[in-house]
Amino acid sequence: MKLNLLFSCALLFCGLVSQAQVNEDFENGLPTGWTAEGAWTFGDAAALSSQYFTIPATSSFACINDDALAAGGDGNGVMTSAPIDLTASTGVLVLSHDAYFVNGDYQGADETAKVLISKDNGATFTEAASLEGAAAWQSAKTVISEYAGETIIVAFEYRDGAEWNYGYCIDNLSIGSIPELDVKMGNVASSCTDAMAGLELEISGEFSNEGSETITSVDINWTDGTNTYTETLTGLDVATFSSYVFSHPTMFTALDGTTNVEVWVSNPNGVADSMDNNMSSVAVRGVTPKVGQMIVVEEATGTWCTWCPRGAVFLDTYAKCFPDNFVGVAVHNSDPMAVAEYDSWLGAYPGFQGYPSVVVDRKGAPIDPSAIGAPTISKITTDPSVILTAGADWDEATRSLTVGVGALFAQDMSNTKLNVILVENGVTGTADGYAQVNAYSGGANGPMGGYENLPSPVPASMMVYDHVGRYLPGGATGPADANVDGVSGQEAQYVFDAVTIAADHNVEEMEIVGVLMNSAGEIINATSISLLEAVSNGLLSITNTNDVFDNDFAELSPNPAQDITYLKMNITDASQVSMTIVDAIGQVVATNNYGQLQGNVTLDVDVSTLSTGMYLVHLNIDNKLVTKKLSVQK
Repeated sequence: MKLNLLFSCALLFCGLVSQAQVNEDFENGLPTGWTAEGAWTFGDAAALSSQYFTIPATSSFACINDDALAAGGDGNGVMTSAPIDLTASTGVLVLSHDAYFVNGDYQGADETAKVLISKDNGATFTEAASLEGAAAWQSAKTVISEYAGETIIVAFEYRDGAEWNYGYCIDNLSIGSIPELDVKMGNVASSCTDAMAGLELEISGEFSNEGSETITSVDINWTDGTNTYTETLTGLDVATFSSYVFSHPTMFTALDGTTNVEVWVSNPNGVADSMDNNMSSVAVRGVTPKVGQMIVVEEATGTWCTWCPRGAVFLDTYAKCFPDNFVGVAVHNSDPMAVAEYDSWLGAYPGFQGYPSVVVDRKGAPIDPSAIGAPTISKITTDPSVILTAGADWDEATRSLTVGVGALFAQDMSNTKLNVILVENGVTGTADGYAQVNAYSGGANGPMGGYENLPSPVPASMMVYDHVGRYLPGGATGPADANVDGVSGQEAQYVFDAVTIAADHNVEEMEIVGVLMNSAGEIINATSISLLEAVSNGLLSITNTNDVFDNDFAELSPNPAQDITYLKMNITDASQVSMTIVDAIGQVVATNNYGQLQGNVTLDVDVSTLSTGMYLVHLNIDNKLVTKKLSVQK
């Protein structure tokens, strides 16, 4: 990559003190007329990277790699340019260079990277810029208009804080003028890049002021290729080389398939911007999940774990982007939220990789949390082979909770087992153990859901933990007597032993996660329902097959149905008959008490208000039950 010191008289100034240096670059090492003191080296990323200071690929550059010098190495150094003649320069001048500086501050030692300028031929230097850290090459820009009319020397200084630190690399030095108005679009994002089709998503981003005039107003625009939306932001005060973070008020509705959403900024201060750096884009993949199909992702985490914010961010993201099909459980280790049995089970899981890592549906080896997208979409876009529901009984006085989980089978299965996990959201605490260690603090390791803007550790007062695995009423792998053989069209249920919910656990923030596992312990499907909703549904009443009618006792026709279906059955003895219809996530959507019936009975079942999807129709006939599966198609 060339060292850009090719200045035009018409554009900036008439020449350099040493004309020979205008064509120099880092391809051949130190430019003519420059000096380098300390550990400066020259080369490309492959040559200059080390284990903990891995430089993003580019061509040749100048660099101090303090990490490569190992413990005790002296990485301090200053590289100084030849004199640069600005005596004919006017206007707003900017010194720009590409920099790779993570600002890692290993073990608290303050590593620094600074740009210094001298106008007395190197006798004294003034600090022009002190760089902030970034996980990639950044364009570091500094206004140096006060040096117009001078001859200057530029110096690049790195200090390792007297510790084994990371380093500082530079490339593409230039000095030039900037326009009065130039607004540049930076990264843009959607609140989900993979999302359930139909979900409303926020479009956000950041723009920067690359011109000399303060930005007071701009237009923010986005288009999905069909519709375009514009929002004018006023009352701004965005100074030169400052940035502004925005969220567009018009939400984007995720469409099935991949949509490239283009976002651009225009009309700074009401004037057209002719620059070509105004636009960016984000690809959003919309997915139509199958109703009732859910995936369970169990994460190994701990507040002591420096990289574990990554796990929390990905669990939060997929729970938000697929609210009806994704279940995340945070299994804590060695902190106040740890559950010993759950922690031990996950720690002994085959192929366990440490913290953070996740187990997906208890299938295969654990993976990194960042990799859950592919298995999630693969699972939730396939038809469910079984639909699960859950109910509960809650005693407020004793804080005793009894949970039942039901499974309606769409195909025959053998040797399956029901189990349940109780999860709590919104968990906080004041003890030191609730502070989250954070490797992403300062942005040196890239963005991570806002953790890059938080300290390390994040104080307990600032932390709220979601998806926390709290109770295992059936143990980590399920009760021995919860084995069931599934028959297509029939339902099996299991009521778990009661658990006592601790006084400091908030039942209003708790969820019941019911799962059905195969003989290998892999999760076939799941359901997730709030504890309070499960209590309103009531405890599932089937505890043995003597309470169940044969599946052919009742018939629903037509099925699928659009507006109405007919329930036909032959009731030998006069019996009290009631019906409950439950949707795929366990919510009661309709009830009816028919009173006493006998003989060949046909009941009209109105489904005109129900959405397209799969439902369970529970019939209670003198306390004996039959469950039918109903498909509604609009």
